Amino acid sequence: MTAVMLLGDLPSTGLLGAAAAQRLDVHAASEGLPWLIDRMAHALRGHGAVLVVYPSWEAEAARRVISLARGVLLTDRIAGMPLDLPPLALSLVADQLAFVSQYVRPGVLASMAPRLAGEVFAGAWVNSVANLDHIAIGLGAHLSSYLPGSGFSVTAAPAAEVHRISSSEPVPTITRRPVDPVLLLVANGNGDLDWVRQRLVPAMGVASIIESAAQPLSPKFWGTKKYVEFVAFSGHPQAFQGLLRLTVCRPCGWCEEPTALAKCPFCSMVQPGQQVRHAPQQSPMATGYGQTVSASSPLHFAAADRQPHNGSTQQFQPPRRSAASPQPLGQPAQQRQEQRPRTYWPAQDGRQRSDSTRGVPSPRHSGTAQSSDLAEQTRASISGTEKTLPKRPPVGDVPARTPSVGNGLRSTRDDVPFARVKEQREPEPSAPPAADNNAGMPDGIPGPNRVEWPGRTQTVVFRRVPKP
Repeated sequence: MTAVMLLGDLPSTGLLGAAAAQRLDVHAASEGLPWLIDRMAHALRGHGAVLVVYPSWEAEAARRVISLARGVLLTDRIAGMPLDLPPLALSLVADQLAFVSQYVRPGVLASMAPRLAGEVFAGAWVNSVANLDHIAIGLGAHLSSYLPGSGFSVTAAPAAEVHRISSSEPVPTITRRPVDPVLLLVANGNGDLDWVRQRLVPAMGVASIIESAAQPLSPKFWGTKKYVEFVAFSGHPQAFQGLLRLTVCRPCGWCEEPTALAKCPFCSMVQPGQQVRHAPQQSPMATGYGQTVSASSPLHFAAADRQPHNGSTQQFQPPRRSAASPQPLGQPAQQRQEQRPRTYWPAQDGRQRSDSTRGVPSPRHSGTAQSSDLAEQTRASISGTEKTLPKRPPVGDVPARTPSVGNGLRSTRDDVPFARVKEQREPEPSAPPAADNNAGMPDGIPGPNRVEWPGRTQTVVFRRVPKP
């Protein structure tokens, strides 16, 4: 069983008798916060869980009290539930939650609170909407408030709407109404009570009118001292049972409390992969005039192993992937390499150097005649025929090194022979070698000789070999 508390100056309507929520006025408590925390601790010891309901339009003080109580008592069994309802409707919904709390678990009770708030038809007759701050209205309605003899019908739940009362349209269009029998709870604050009895009651098909005392916070909410606040709800004995069947709960992944909300009201853990949406089945509020709710099943909550009804929100499951069929392994790298056509170039030392067709020099580095020969050789190698390219002209010996005089001194080690260790060349027609590019280098420090050929550049690297 869960203890239900209502924070704020919101007296009970007395409609449900002893099954009423505990009232805690945050601002009027003379003992201050210690008294409020002591009341919550006493309710927690007697019930095991506490659901604190408070108006969303006065939420700052209530959130501070709930956070302080959870920290002082070192517990997460105190849950806060803000509801965007007028004072009279909020007092009624809190009493309804207290009535249902003895039949359901705390998480299911907290999940039912937003549904109960959406099942009532709450509003008021007001003489002006100039100071109405909690419901969004247009500029035209504000200007109409200054006309003499004007009256407005303001609806706060299930949808916010402002309607200017006129002789042609005395009541707003009612699209949703509670299931029969409809009970109307009225609190008069020096307003036009005749409009409620003569216009609103026939339009909604009200079966009974119940008068209640005015709520202390109603003038602040409606922005005027002349108002008639009303709330219509269903008096069907199976109305709560219908809401329970539509509230499909799942265990929280952290505290294991069943909940239908996107965030657990007790441990505040966001439920993974869950989107809270109303089920497509029509609730008692939306069934229409004269329809009732079936009473074929007892009160219960949806356990973890229960499958949700068709159309409800399913737990997110990742798509299953079928096992991939076995694929043959690729050919070995050596075999693939042998299948590639190759071109053999005659080298100067009599050995053959092999380059694949992918390594054929680009025509922009070769002459026109040799480029055509390379293309013909490539086509011949691919087609299976063999052709032999004309041999390249031999590369002449590197000119003898001239002693450098860049530093003004003659080297004493000019007789040290040099040996060629590496060649990087490309096939080009023979041409006279260019002048030595090592002129100007310091003595005794050999460097690369660049031999210029027409259309290409050959780089030769030398190293010093000691005398035998």
